[in-house]
Amino acid sequence: MVSGHKIKHGLKLLNSADKILIVFLLLFIIMGFYLQLSGSQAKNIQVVINDKTFGRYQLTKDQLIKINEGTILEIKDGRFRLRESSCPHQICVKQGWSNGQPIICVPQRIVISVVKESGDKDIPLTY
Repeated sequence: MVSGHKIKHGLKLLNSADKILIVFLLLFIIMGFYLQLSGSQAKNIQVVINDKTFGRYQLTKDQLIKINEGTILEIKDGRFRLRESSCPHQICVKQGWSNGQPIICVPQRIVISVVKESGDKDIPLTY
């Protein structure tokens, strides 16, 4: 068992710069958790094909969206996935459900990413 004397002696080994660094690291970790939780509200997804916006959709509304022939986007329970795709390797379909990470179909040049509304603009969220 560690005695109180050894703990006090261990704290004496930390200088003031070490203590300040520990406080900043703890604040940084707490801020990260706060930003992660606050970023999970009021999100939409944006579908971009060939660098042009195809559409924006709410994650709060369950729906199926036909992007093009053979490609279907599914939104359900605040998550999204490419349910079907006409690309050869189906990597975008195999990725499965996403609740924040972008889904990219390289052969079809489709990018589905989460955006957070801020007034008139949508701000892409990156994790």
